[in-house]
Amino acid sequence: MGLGRNMRKLLSVIVFACALFLFGAAEVTPVSAAFVCEHEIVTVPERAPTCTQAGMTQQSYCNLCDEVFSYGEPIAALGHNIVKETVLPTCTEEGYDWEHCTRCGEIDKRTNATEALEHTEEVIASVAATCTQAGFTAGKRCAVCGEITEAPREVAALGHDYGDWVIASPTCEIAGERRRTCARCGTEERETLPATGHSWGDWEVQPPPSCTQSGERSCICALCGKKRTEEIPPTEHKSFVGEGKEPTCNADGYTAAVYCSVCGETLEESRLIPALGHDWGEWTERRAPTCVQKGLLVRACLRESCGHSEERETACVPHSTELLPALPAGCESAGLTEGSHCAVCGQIFIAQEEIAPIGHAWGDWRVTDTPDYKETGERARSCSVCGKTQTEEIERLGGYGEEFLHAVEAWKAAPQSEKTEYMKKALALYERVERKDLVADEYEFLREYAGELPEGENYTALIVGLSCGVAVLGGAGAAAAAIVNVRRRRKK
Repeated sequence: MGLGRNMRKLLSVIVFACALFLFGAAEVTPVSAAFVCEHEIVTVPERAPTCTQAGMTQQSYCNLCDEVFSYGEPIAALGHNIVKETVLPTCTEEGYDWEHCTRCGEIDKRTNATEALEHTEEVIASVAATCTQAGFTAGKRCAVCGEITEAPREVAALGHDYGDWVIASPTCEIAGERRRTCARCGTEERETLPATGHSWGDWEVQPPPSCTQSGERSCICALCGKKRTEEIPPTEHKSFVGEGKEPTCNADGYTAAVYCSVCGETLEESRLIPALGHDWGEWTERRAPTCVQKGLLVRACLRESCGHSEERETACVPHSTELLPALPAGCESAGLTEGSHCAVCGQIFIAQEEIAPIGHAWGDWRVTDTPDYKETGERARSCSVCGKTQTEEIERLGGYGEEFLHAVEAWKAAPQSEKTEYMKKALALYERVERKDLVADEYEFLREYAGELPEGENYTALIVGLSCGVAVLGGAGAAAAAIVNVRRRRKK
C-alpha cells in the first residue's frame, strides 16, 4: 500500500513540473488543488494471531488517493499450548512420552521410547480354485494390526471340463442350438445354429382374381411342407354412368353415379344435392297450450310445387306438483324413496330411487315329510318378517334298505326258473335293513309268493344268516339263524 502511494505522488510531481516548463507558472494550476477523489475503499481483513506471531485488526484505505479511513490495531501472539501424553507401543510402532503444542505443532518432543510389540499371528484360510476363479493357499496375518506376515499364493483357475455337444437341429424358420455342460461346475455353454430357410416350389394360382375380388397364389416348402400364400390384386373395372336426380323442396337430389358393368360395384359415388328447403309462411295457432298438452302452431310452404305444412309445439302451462310417498322395502321386493310429479300430466320432478330388498329373516329348518328308502323327504323354514316358506328336498335313505328294494325289483323281473334264487338274496338283505317298517309291504309280498309256490317244491328249511348276511342250508357252524318256514297255500 505504501509503495503505490509514493509512486502516485512522484508521478504527480513530474506532471506538474512538465506543465510549468511548457506553459509557465501563470497557466498551470496545481493538481492537488483541482483534484477531488471519488474514493475506492479497500478493506484489509483482520489477521488472526498465532502461537508466535501477533495479529492485526481490520483496516481500510482509498485505493485511488491512499487516504486511510481506519488503522489496524495489533493483536498479541497466543503463545504455545503444550500438553504431555504417553503413546503406547503397537505391533508396528514403538511407544514414547510425547510433549507437543496442540495449536501449531512447532513443539514436538518425544522421550522414553519403548520397543514395538510382536505380531499375534492367525491363519488365513485357503480358497479352492474353481473353473473360472483362481484360488489361494493358506497364509498368515497379525490378528491385531492386520499386517500380512505370510502372503497366500494364488492358485490358477481350473477351467471348464466340458462334455460332448448336445444338438437341437434347426428347421426352416426356427434356429437350432447346441450346448454342452461342464462336469465340474455345471456351467452350460450354448451356441445358436441358424435356421436353414425354406425351399419353395412353383406358384399355384387358386382362385384367380376378378374385378372385385383379389386372387391368391401359393407355393409349398419342399423341406417342411409349409404353405406360403400371396394376394393377387383385382383386375380393372368396366364403367358406365347412371342417372341423377334433381332436388325438390323437401327431398335431396343427387348426381349420376359411375358403376362397373361387369360386377356392379360403384366406382364413383353419387354426390348429394341438398334439398331446396321450404319457403315458409307465417305461424298460426291451431291449439292453445294446457298443463297436459302443449300448444300447436302451424305454417305452410308457399312454393307451388310443394304445398307442405309443419307444426310446432308451444310450452305447457305450469304443472300442479304432487308428492309421491316413500315405499318401504320388503324381504324380496324393492322399496322407493319419496319423489314428486305433476298431478295433471304425470311428469316426474324428483324421481323415486329404488331401495334394495332387505332379505328374509329365516327361522330354523323343520322336517315336513320324512324320507324313506323309496322317496325323498322335505324340510321347510319360514321368514319371521313376511311369513314366506322355503322348502328343500331331503335325500331318500340308502344302505341295505335301498339294496333290498333293488333285489325285490330284480326278483320281479327274473324268469320263473330263477325267482327262488332271487328271493333268497332279497330275504338275506332284508335281515340287514335297519328300518324294516319302511319295507314291510315288499317283505310281505315275498312271503305271499313263498306260500304260492307249486306243490311238490320243498322250501321249509330256508335259513338266513343274521350275523354275516349269508344264506345257509343246515350246518352245525351257523350261529344265530332265523328259520323261515314257507308253507304252500292252496288256491281257492
